Amino acid sequence: MGPSSSNTGFFQNQPVLKNQFFDDVSLQRVVKLFLPSTLLEKITPEISELGNQILLPQIFDWITDAERNLPYLRGSGRDAFGKPNSELVVTEGWKKLQEFGFLKGFVALNYDSNFAEYRRLVQFARCHLWEASCANTLCPAAMQDGAARLLQRHLTEKNAALNPIQLRVFQNAYGHLTSRDPSKTWTSGQWMTERTGGSDVSQTETVATYDPYPEGAVPLADLNEGIPLGPWSISGFTPPSPQWATSAAASASPKPTPSSAPPVSARVSASTCPPTPCICAPSPTSRLPTTPSTC
Repeated sequence: MGPSSSNTGFFQNQPVLKNQFFDDVSLQRVVKLFLPSTLLEKITPEISELGNQILLPQIFDWITDAERNLPYLRGSGRDAFGKPNSELVVTEGWKKLQEFGFLKGFVALNYDSNFAEYRRLVQFARCHLWEASCANTLCPAAMQDGAARLLQRHLTEKNAALNPIQLRVFQNAYGHLTSRDPSKTWTSGQWMTERTGGSDVSQTETVATYDPYPEGAVPLADLNEGIPLGPWSISGFTPPSPQWATSAAASASPKPTPSSAPPVSARVSASTCPPTPCICAPSPTSRLPTTPSTC
């Protein structure tokens, strides 16, 4: 064997990334231990094909685009007339990875499959394959899943006592959160008062106040779907001391967690919020379509 040169001699073979559904020994042990053999046999073709699709060159191109071209804010915060104009811009690769996740039902599977008590384990197996390649799009998807589950509980509990408007608002949001259609699917985020509360949401300073519109004068949160704004107003932003931060600014359906004003209740409640474009300088108060019971 002659001496190596720039084009001859020894070259290290490039490693080949295999389908992780089969190549990941730990994953195989988990699914074989906890899933019935009949169910594992049923889902293996779909999950193995998912494992192959995740390794396609197109996916890696989207990952590269998402990682190299990081999100940024377009605009200086306000336009020449003082109105908020900051827009969060995310890369096309990130959008395509998120759309891929919608189409593959990483969240929807929990709500439109018949895997019964095993649906979460099936979901985790699929997410395990996708997580390393998703450019963190599973983060808003996780909150999307949480919002969908919360709404599902309110829609299915016998003692929920939802009025017709609440029922329509919740069903509409639930349909968007569990959809596999990228043009209809919502993700979810969480608005919170980070400065005082942080992860301890019991210290939140955001307050929900019952302040209904006059009868017959309720504006719509969504003109196309006829979803009305609700009777609650939230506040937690007092210029010049900004308080609100969001865990997923690109989400279509933010999920704020305001506390109701004492002495009515000092507990933390969840509230749905109409989908709006990301504005990075929120108004002092925002209207909510409706408010679920304390969770």
